[in-house]
Amino acid sequence: MKRQVLIVGYANGLTGVKADLDNYYRFFTSPVGGMWRADEICVLENASTDEFLRHINFYQVADLDYFVFVFCGHGASLQDEVVMEINDTDRPIKESEVTNVASRQLNIFDCCRKVESDVPYDILAEVRNFSQGGKIYGNVRQRYDWRIMQAVEQSASLYACSSGESAIGRNRGGDYSYHLLKAARNVSDAEEYKTISLCHYEACQHLEAMGSTQHPDYKLPRCVANQSLILSIHP
Repeated sequence: MKRQVLIVGYANGLTGVKADLDNYYRFFTSPVGGMWRADEICVLENASTDEFLRHINFYQVADLDYFVFVFCGHGASLQDEVVMEINDTDRPIKESEVTNVASRQLNIFDCCRKVESDVPYDILAEVRNFSQGGKIYGNVRQRYDWRIMQAVEQSASLYACSSGESAIGRNRGGDYSYHLLKAARNVSDAEEYKTISLCHYEACQHLEAMGSTQHPDYKLPRCVANQSLILSIHP
């Protein structure tokens, strides 16, 4: 299976965004996250718009089986889609520019979605060893690949908050990303995997219990569990 992850962030002084980028990287390269190789993951921080779009174009023509896009940082909502600030000089990136890269795709947007309806869009300004505790996770990648390809073709999107809301970040990272990854890592011995919808639901439950002012949203196909994309797999 041909797979790629693109993790994008613009910290602009926020240590939590840097934590998010590192947390997602560590998750995807771990056994529970699917043991993605270093050459299958690209992390862009404070990238230019041209550099970003070159990466998107490369992935679009690479005929990928699975693509994951993660954005952590500052954002807004314009004409019912997320716009992402990826640096402090170029125009922001629209959600629609990143959501049709592969036939199976997961998008995670951990950013604010405050509505900017009155603002014109054009002026919005190493190899790792995965042996742990004496266990070798040799077949994790194969099982993860098989399960991803079992899912129906889809573009699934997770949002840290609802349209018109702000996404909260801390030094440890964004509240939504922190709890989403925590849920993904919590795969019981009785489970083979954890779907993105279940991870999202559990993250929402944690935020609600905290009394959070953000209410995560999603766009997911209403398919049965074994046709859904997964976020993690039992190692």
